[in-house]
Amino acid sequence: MRDMNLESVRVSFVKNVTDPTLNQLLDRLLANQYLNQEEMDTAKVKKGPGAAAFLIKNYCELDPKSKLCEELQKLKMNRDVATGQSD
Repeated sequence: MRDMNLESVRVSFVKNVTDPTLNQLLDRLLANQYLNQEEMDTAKVKKGPGAAAFLIKNYCELDPKSKLCEELQKLKMNRDVATGQSD
């Protein structure tokens, strides 16, 4: 069940996340061995704005105590501060 929810979030995320946010997130996923280099390269596709926050919110609802959730929330907070956005 959990994997199905993450799969539906992934589709929207890949379509909509900004390039700088995706690159930073992919770098962190690679550094923490959640992805290998080939998976990281495959994930880099054209995106639009807005889905990073959606992914973070939904992933963290599913696994709020994970290290990845903590890192995603930090990344989103930094992006929101830089762009003047808030939830």
